[in-house]
Parts: sequence; structure tokens; C-alpha cells
Amino acid sequence: LFLFFLATLLAVVSSKKNQKLVYIAHDTNPRRYWVADPDHPSLIRLDQAKSTKWLVTKSGDSNRISPYGRDSGLSVTYKGYDDFVNLKKTTSGQKWSFIPHHSRKVAIQSDEEPSQYLNSKLYTNNYPHLATDTESEPQWILIPV
Repeated sequence: LFLFFLATLLAVVSSKKNQKLVYIAHDTNPRRYWVADPDHPSLIRLDQAKSTKWLVTKSGDSNRISPYGRDSGLSVTYKGYDDFVNLKKTTSGQKWSFIPHHSRKVAIQSDEEPSQYLNSKLYTNNYPHLATDTESEPQWILIPV
């Protein structure tokens, strides 16, 4: 029984070590944050209010990104309308790599489509979307909660 308890405790500690709670921001002035869009629950949009916390779960070199405090089955993916980043119920979730820059900023790269990066341009009405590696400049900041 003691060994079972110890194994369970180690598993919980190990899983928590691979998780972090963050706000994800676009490095603009004024700064805009990823939020789960209240009008379109499957979409993520950029807003000046920090209304959504994101749980980043590291698995090897990849990361799964999920909204914190909402249905735990949701995760960030891009298999949706016009390559907008969206939230879907999935068992595995899209995996992402954070490519660091010498500044605090990171590029967020799709692990399934390595030539694709999360991007934000004004013509998308502040909805993050996938773009090719020609638009892979680091533009996101992960801010610990």
C-alpha cells in the first residue's frame, strides 16, 4: 500500500512539473492576449483583457495547450475554418513547439506541419491563424500566471 501511495504521489508531482499556467500574449502595443471567444466558443481571439488562462502540458519536445478552468477535453488545434486557431474536444490534441528567441518572445510551431507557425495579422480580425514559415518571426510571449 505504501509503495502504491508513493508511486501515485510521484506521478502527480511529475505531471505537475510538466505543466505550467500562462497567459499567451501577442507582443504589440497595446498587448493583446489569447482569449476563448465568448461569442464563438470554438475560436481563440486576441483581446486586451486577460480573461483566459492557458495550461501548457509538456510532453517530450512538444506542448499541448488547453484553456484552464474550462472543459478539460478542449485543446488548441488549427484544423478548422480558414486555419484559424480553435478549440476542439480531442483525446490527444495538436502538439506545438515553442521556438525561443533572444528576447522573451517565442514562435509557436505546429508539430504536425513544421512549416506552419501561429501568426496574427489584422486582416483576420484578431484571430490567430497558421501561416507558412515565411511568417515565423517570434511574436508571442508566455507570461506565467
